[in-house]
Amino acid sequence: MWYPCDITKLETLPYADLITWSFPCQDISNANNNGEGLNGKRSGLAYKVVDLIKTLAIKPQYLLMQNVPNLLSKKFFVEFQNLQNQLNKLGYHNQYFTMNAKDYGIPQNRKRLFMISTLKQDFKFQYPQPCNLKFLVKDILENNVNEKYFIRQESMKKAIENNKLKIIQQCSYTITTKQMRWGNAAIIAIPNDIKKLNDGKLMINPLIL
Repeated sequence: MWYPCDITKLETLPYADLITWSFPCQDISNANNNGEGLNGKRSGLAYKVVDLIKTLAIKPQYLLMQNVPNLLSKKFFVEFQNLQNQLNKLGYHNQYFTMNAKDYGIPQNRKRLFMISTLKQDFKFQYPQPCNLKFLVKDILENNVNEKYFIRQESMKKAIENNKLKIIQQCSYTITTKQMRWGNAAIIAIPNDIKKLNDGKLMINPLIL
């Protein structure tokens, strides 16, 4: 039995046909204007995974990576290509693509980058076909919410009144914890509770993701 631990302390990996992997996104996230990309101390752990794969006498047939799509941005794409080149040197052929949770049955607008790496040159990944949402955010929210979740901050109340924060009932955006960054903010509200804003109490179900 193998138990995961601090990756910086690992010297090798047990063999597996498929390895799923990722790395911290802080250095490549849109939320960090000063991110150092894959050269950063956190996101740079991507290369630690590559180093561990190098130690294996028998390499996994498949690797599946997932991270934020900002790796495809002009700022970080060269670094992403370098990461792929490192895998190429190990014999892997890479295919990358983006998928959004809202296209696959989850009521959230959350796009992610995936990369399939395989030792088989002729491997063609079959992308899952998008499907319609079977349930909306309002279908999974609680109707009876503790008052500790009621909005009390005056700044947020004003933002809602001035339509700076979106009321989303179908597909939720990732909500920032920094209230002043209106461009990346949203709240999830049960429709019947929106009227409570007039009384200074808007009951919401926040999704901090």
